[in-house]
Amino acid sequence: MNYFDVQSDLTEHMRGVLLNWLVEVVQKYKLMDETFYLTVKIIDSFLRVELLLRGKLQLLGITALWIAAKYQ
Repeated sequence: MNYFDVQSDLTEHMRGVLLNWLVEVVQKYKLMDETFYLTVKIIDSFLRVELLLRGKLQLLGITALWIAAKYQ
């Protein structure tokens, strides 16, 4: 199931913009590629089970990156 069917306030384009921004953050702080991949997995897993307003999307992204960095 595509979670964008459930997420009424988010679009695929918004996810793409978030991921592009996260790529820049990962590059700036010289994080491992695996950290970025885990971040995307955390974001997608969260969006499958929880509704999110567009104003909280960047917060979700940076929190997922922080969790992934701590895990790595």
